[in-house]
Amino acid sequence: MIMLIGQMLGCLLAAAGIGAVVGWLLRHQSAAAIAQRLMDSETDLRIKEQALDTALYELKTQAATLDTLEAKLASAESLGRSTQQDLASRQERIHALQRDLTAALQRAAAAETDHRTGLQRIADQDAAMAAYANEARQANAARTAAQQNLLLKEQEVLDLQQRLAATEREGADADRLRALIGELEPVQGRVHWLEVQLSEKEAQHRGALHRLEEQLAARDRRIAELMRQEPLLKEKDARIAELERRIDELRALQTEFAGQVKMMGEKEEEISRLRKRLVEVRAALRIRADGGHVVARPHDLVNQLSLQIGHSKTSNGPQKDDLKKIHGIGPVLERALNKMGTYTFVQIAKWTPSDIARVAQKLDTNPDRIKRDNWVAGAKKQHREKYGEKI
Repeated sequence: MIMLIGQMLGCLLAAAGIGAVVGWLLRHQSAAAIAQRLMDSETDLRIKEQALDTALYELKTQAATLDTLEAKLASAESLGRSTQQDLASRQERIHALQRDLTAALQRAAAAETDHRTGLQRIADQDAAMAAYANEARQANAARTAAQQNLLLKEQEVLDLQQRLAATEREGADADRLRALIGELEPVQGRVHWLEVQLSEKEAQHRGALHRLEEQLAARDRRIAELMRQEPLLKEKDARIAELERRIDELRALQTEFAGQVKMMGEKEEEISRLRKRLVEVRAALRIRADGGHVVARPHDLVNQLSLQIGHSKTSNGPQKDDLKKIHGIGPVLERALNKMGTYTFVQIAKWTPSDIARVAQKLDTNPDRIKRDNWVAGAKKQHREKYGEKI
């Protein structure tokens, strides 16, 4: 811009010099020579006026570009606010899910405690049932032994009765039979006592069996209740697995959010710098519109947008592609990649998985994000569209 103002001042000085020359020529030169020089001066003035019009047109173009840049800044601020709101809502969702997970884990622990208690009760009942079954077997064995003894005694009684009948038929043996009958009377009392004991054992055995059946029924009811609770436990296990999976996803989201927050900080810094530069550009434009002078500063946006009429700007730097055309790469990531020495689509298109991991570590982001956004495929596509060749 200073060069343009200098050129304008040069044009004015040239016009003044031409006027002075014309005055001097009017006094010292002939009319034909003066007319020729006037025509040459007019031609030079027209050329200067055309250059000045071109410079003004380019200045208007740059002003329109600045307006576009301001609109982009406004959209970036809106995007930053919406991203911050989204981050806040997701943080709230993360806290809610963590609370739900804590409650689910507590319920699962309580259910597991109840399950262990039920299993312990079943084990105790099984032990009691085994004891009752052993007692029943012993009672049955005693009963069987008593029945066998009773059968033996009955057989003895039959034998004695046969012998008594024989003694009755034989009068000579009457006294001996009376003695045998006297011996049989205590045996019959013993048999009666054994029958009474057997009846008592049977009553105890029936009571034990009744109690055992009640305990078995109670155990069956408890087992049925536990079987009904088993789907609930499976459902709780599935919910716990789902919550663990969601926690892993939330941790991945937190990592991605941290990267986004970092990017937001970089974007906010970039927005602040652009605002400062925009203010300086507006001030420079106002000063120029008022006809004043603008002092150039190094790395100023005005210097970057300054016009250089009649000279073409050449760059000796490396070849660069617009990496922002790849999905997932913004201005901040593009600058970071340029600092790492990545300027072209070809470099990204030839990345290997190890290169992706190395770049993700330097960019402080997740390698899955690069794979999910398909940077390599996007770089190949952009290179093919720009240069017409496949990689």
